[in-house]
Amino acid sequence: MDCPRQLRLKASITLADQAVTSAAAFCLNILLVRWMEPFEYGAFVTAFAVFLFLSRFHQALLLEPMAVFAWSEYKGRLAEYLRTSLHLHWVIGCGLGLLPAVAGFAFGSAGFRQAWTFAAMGVAAPMVLLQWTLRRMAYLAGDPALALRGAAIYAFALIAGICGLQYSSRLSPEAVWLVPAIGALASSASMWPGVGLAWKRQPGARADWRAAALLHWSYGRWAAAFSATDALSEALYLPLIAAVLGLRQAGLFRAMENLLQPIQMTMASFALLGLPIIAETLKTEGHRFLAQAGRKVPAATAILCGSYAVLLVGAAPGLIRFLYGREAYAEALGILPLLAVTLVCRTLGDGSWGILIRAASRPDVMFWGSAAGAAVSLLFGVPCLMFWGIKGAAIARMASAAVFMLSVLAGFLVILKGSRPDAALRAT
Repeated sequence: MDCPRQLRLKASITLADQAVTSAAAFCLNILLVRWMEPFEYGAFVTAFAVFLFLSRFHQALLLEPMAVFAWSEYKGRLAEYLRTSLHLHWVIGCGLGLLPAVAGFAFGSAGFRQAWTFAAMGVAAPMVLLQWTLRRMAYLAGDPALALRGAAIYAFALIAGICGLQYSSRLSPEAVWLVPAIGALASSASMWPGVGLAWKRQPGARADWRAAALLHWSYGRWAAAFSATDALSEALYLPLIAAVLGLRQAGLFRAMENLLQPIQMTMASFALLGLPIIAETLKTEGHRFLAQAGRKVPAATAILCGSYAVLLVGAAPGLIRFLYGREAYAEALGILPLLAVTLVCRTLGDGSWGILIRAASRPDVMFWGSAAGAAVSLLFGVPCLMFWGIKGAAIARMASAAVFMLSVLAGFLVILKGSRPDAALRAT
C-alpha cells in the first residue's frame, strides 16, 4: 500500500475513533437527561466536572509527554517506555482518584447522600483514565484500528449499561459511574495485548521510570499550569452552580452545554489530525506558512462554529423537546446563545490560534491566555452567579472565553512577529 493511501486510511480510522467516542458521550448525556430528574443529573455532571478537572493533570503529565517523547527520546525502546508509562499511569491515576473517593466515602458515611457520587467517581477514575492511556498508546504504536476497536467496545458497554440500569430501576447518580468503569476495563482488556503484554522485553532496553517521570515533569509543568488555570475558566462553573444554586440548576446548565458537544468533538478531531501536520509544515516553511495559517485556520473555524451556533439557537426549542422529552429544560433556553458565543471564542482561542501556538512549541503562551481567562472567572463568576443565576454564570463564562481568545491572539501575533526573517536577523 502506498504511503499517501496509508495516511488517508489512518486518518479515516482516527476520525472514526473520535466519532465513536464522541457519539457515545453525547448519547449517554441525552439518555441521562431523559431518564433522570434535573437534580439527579446535576449531581452526576457536578462529579463529572470534577473528574474532567482531575483528568487534565493526567493529560498534562502523562498523555501529552507520551506523544512527544515516544518517538524522540525512546524511539528505539518504545515497548519498554510504554510499559513504564503504564506504571506512571497507575501512580497518577490512582493518586487523582484517591481524594474524591476518600472524601466522598467520608461525607457519604456522615449522611450526605450525594457525596457517594463523588466516591464512585473516584473509584472509576483510574479505570477510565487507563482506557484513555491505552488508546493513546495504540496511536503511538501506529495502530489506530486498535484504538477504534477499544472505543467501540467502550461505547457499546456504556450505552448497554445505562439502558440496563434504567430498565432494572437502578439508575442513580452514583450507579452511573459503575458503567464507564466496567466499559473502560472491557475496552482496556481488548487493547492491552496490542500495547503492553504482547510485547517481549528487549534485552538491554530498559526505560527507567524515575528518568521518565522527570522527563514528563520537565515537559508537563507548563501544560499542567495551563490545565489548572484553564479549569478555572471552564470546569469551575458546574460545581459553583451546584454549590450556590443547587444541583437542579447545575443539571439545567449542563443540559444546554450538551447541545454544543457535537461541534466541540468535531473540532477536537480536526485538532488531533492537524497538529502534527501543522507542526511539520511550520518547521520547514516558517513565517510564510504561519502567517497564512493564522488567517485561514481561524476563518474556517469561525465559519464552521458560527454556522453551527446559529442553526442550534434557531432549532433549540424543538430540539430540546425531541432529545430531552422534558419541558423542564426549556426554562434554561435563555443561556444557549451565551454558551454559543462562548463556544466560538473558546474554539478560536484553543482550536485555531492555539493549535498554531502549540505547533510553534510555545505552551507558555497558552498558559498566560488561560490565566487571563481564569482571572475574569474568579473576579466576576460568583457575583454574576449571585445576581443573575445560571444566566450570570453563562455571561461570566462568555467574558472569560472572550478574554482568553484575545490573549491567545495577542500571543500568536507576538510569535508571528518573532518568526519573521528580518526579526531573526535583528536578533543576531
